[in-house]
Amino acid sequence: MGRRATKAALIATGLALAALATVAVTGRARAAPVPGDTFPIAAGKPGQPVIAWVFRTEDYLTCAAPAAELRRVQASHPEVAVVAVAVGATHQGWVPAFFRRERVKAELAFLDRSAYRDRFGAARTPAMYLLKDGRIERIFFAGDSESRVAGRLAGIRPALREALAGQGGTGEAQ
Repeated sequence: MGRRATKAALIATGLALAALATVAVTGRARAAPVPGDTFPIAAGKPGQPVIAWVFRTEDYLTCAAPAAELRRVQASHPEVAVVAVAVGATHQGWVPAFFRRERVKAELAFLDRSAYRDRFGAARTPAMYLLKDGRIERIFFAGDSESRVAGRLAGIRPALREALAGQGGTGEAQ
């Protein structure tokens, strides 16, 4: 290996080490939240079950199925709070309008991509979580395709009934 190649390799190694050190200090490369973790955004009252839906604002065309399921959840379990976390451009006027049109009562939170990475680490979107006392009880889907999301939505109400009955365990819904 010539001098230039050796120097380039040393510079590349130094940059990689600097990037790893930055990640170690800032925590930006955190793992995605898992059941048992505290949800990265405060949601609901103590003891109140919460369904948290995290989606990218550019994915609004795929929001109808989850919104319909949340509407059914709220009809059958009015004690359950819904938190929607929109990731992307903040202050999107269509987001509150969408929830009004879909008749879903939700607390809305907006995060730009950097804030999302800081709080959620490597978590993929869209994602839907069941929270109990601020902790993740179940992950219904995370980063799944639209067809897989539709299949997993069916598991939300049975899991919610289990959790409300005090029988719900932690873990990812199958």
